[in-house]
Amino acid sequence: MDNGSLKFMRMPDGTIRITESALIDFLTDQGIDLGEVLSKAGYTEVTTTIETAESQPDPAATESPSPPAETQPPSVKPIDHEPVRQAEPPPRQSPAYESLPGPLETKPDQFADQNLRAAQICDAVLTDAAGRGAQTVHLDPHGGRLLLRLRIDGVLRNKPNFDRNLTSAMQREIVEHLLKLADTQIDPDKITIPIDSGFTMTINEREMALHLSAVPTADGIRLVIHMPSEPADLGLLELENSARANLEKLLQSGGLIVVASKRRTGRDSALQALLTASNMSGTSVLTIGPDCVADIDTISHLRLDPAAGLTYGAASGAIKRQDADTVVLTELRDPTTAWNAFEAAHDGALVIAGANVDSACDAITELRTMGIEPWPLGGTLKAVIEQASVSALCEQCRLRLDESSYEAVGCDQCGGTGWAGTTILTGIVFVDGRLAELIRAGASSAQVSCEIADSSPWSLANIAQNAVELGVTTRDQAAGLFL
Repeated sequence: MDNGSLKFMRMPDGTIRITESALIDFLTDQGIDLGEVLSKAGYTEVTTTIETAESQPDPAATESPSPPAETQPPSVKPIDHEPVRQAEPPPRQSPAYESLPGPLETKPDQFADQNLRAAQICDAVLTDAAGRGAQTVHLDPHGGRLLLRLRIDGVLRNKPNFDRNLTSAMQREIVEHLLKLADTQIDPDKITIPIDSGFTMTINEREMALHLSAVPTADGIRLVIHMPSEPADLGLLELENSARANLEKLLQSGGLIVVASKRRTGRDSALQALLTASNMSGTSVLTIGPDCVADIDTISHLRLDPAAGLTYGAASGAIKRQDADTVVLTELRDPTTAWNAFEAAHDGALVIAGANVDSACDAITELRTMGIEPWPLGGTLKAVIEQASVSALCEQCRLRLDESSYEAVGCDQCGGTGWAGTTILTGIVFVDGRLAELIRAGASSAQVSCEIADSSPWSLANIAQNAVELGVTTRDQAAGLFL
């Protein structure tokens, strides 16, 4: 424009306008075939800030003769006064989307029977969730849509385009079918309070115990289905060989073992791994919680029902009277539960319990806060397993910063994010020696924390440091795990 090769007009408001003929003349002088360029780009019309010669004559443009007819580029229909429209790239999906390619093609004419079709869709969703190791399945109504999301490794991931071909009637059929599976014969329109119900279902030739939670929202019934954990053993925890051997010995005797982690970081899987590794031959095994920890024929599960008065405290009170050799409590929810669990472990039973805390030191502090006396606690608590979920670096593009850390970069494989999902780090602190003595003496949390840092080589803090040095995750991701 500055050298005069492209004729234009500057309007009073500062905008620049170029006539069609001036643009074509300029491109022709440059040896560019405008029609070919637009054809390759998939356009059938130019959408630039162009004024046609007829609608806005340009004296400057008439000074240059039109090119000969045989070299005139193909005519392109102009659109006046519209901004340039760039070719829109396809929307980038997050790695969570890309990690869940949608195998469900819900075509309206796939099944003639609407009820059968709803049943088929529900079976496909639950089968897919079980195959991916999902902890929960979410069906959320939003603005006339039914969104499907799966929680995998503690992260809620979307299932794109699940409801692409679902009519509102079919969405309702799906909700009704799931309510029917859970033995809840209630019209979705008449649900005014939260509903919880357990049910069994055969998935991939395996009978699974599932739990459905339904709550009414402004857009419809929101459903969450809790999936059973996959069969797990101690290999799931990825402990160092010496640590695993020590843990296996503890699982063959009595005492209290606590799993310190949030439930969404795979705590139920850890509880199941510990249970299956314990000696269950010829023993009485009782599990207590809202969902069954392990689907094993030789164990009994006491499912909580707060509405009926069956809380953690009430259920844990039956441990001694049930003469259980091994007890699994999904959470030490309150002082009554903690005391009943501790008393059973102190009397010789193996008690494996979850605690909604972040570290071994926090678990010890929590037990003491709930009323467990320091002296017996130091002898009854045998180990604390610590777990945390962190984002995992993409192995294809991670960049080494120095000898002990990496950073995320981004590549095609990870969708430009630099991450490859999440991973669960697991550490273990054995309560013996000096640490047990400190607990018996009622040492402060700071003293206990220092002792764990000094004498526990397999603590979560050390495992996190190793993960950073090996490029599993970044120092920022693991920063909260260091002591």
